[in-house]
Amino acid sequence: MKKLDHFLGEIAEAKTPDDLALLFAKQIQSLGFATFAYFNFAVPENDWVAHRHNYGLKWQDRYLDENYGDIDPVFQHGMRARLPFAWGSQDASGLTARQVQMMHEARDCGLGNGFTVPNKTIGLKPSFISVASDETDASFQSAIRHNASELHILSLHFDAHFAELSLPQPLMCVLTPRELEVMKWAKDGKTNGEISDILHISGKTVENHFTNIYNKLGVYSRTHAVVKCLTEGLITP
Repeated sequence: MKKLDHFLGEIAEAKTPDDLALLFAKQIQSLGFATFAYFNFAVPENDWVAHRHNYGLKWQDRYLDENYGDIDPVFQHGMRARLPFAWGSQDASGLTARQVQMMHEARDCGLGNGFTVPNKTIGLKPSFISVASDETDASFQSAIRHNASELHILSLHFDAHFAELSLPQPLMCVLTPRELEVMKWAKDGKTNGEISDILHISGKTVENHFTNIYNKLGVYSRTHAVVKCLTEGLITP
């Protein structure tokens, strides 16, 4: 428990997602897992498939060359699952011949067994972390038996901190009440003249409101402003 508390304190101080990933990799190694891959579908990322991973170039290149992302059974299950699950290259139940081939090649790259922790919060896009081991089946099962609960907690904390460091911060309500009214009517498709009549203000005042709104939101069109206000919850659909 002391090790867990120490790690949770460390990740709370991490300044970047890369710092966080290094800390997580170090911690899971102490629990008997050599590598990990993290996926968060709310976070845009240009990395090969995972948002952070240390699977090694051999497997990364093979995975991409063979387009294994289209058939990966662990990835597919991770997208659906709500509870942690173990997986291994020896379990071929329900797999296609190509998926079996993929899992055998993963084993040859040191990913013979693994454990995946999904995080599927209602209303949010899913995320999950897979840790993998090149240990024997017996050693892997022992690591899971003794460390599954701790690994679950570590993964959920990693996920929360990664999102905090990576996701755009919610837009504060920088618009005035009158500007919000203008955006509400713009969302409903009203023209400047119609907004002027509804709010009993001049057309020039409406134009000035839109100029201020664009500057505050960093947008250049009415449509973009509406979308951003809807996305950030400043106005309702």
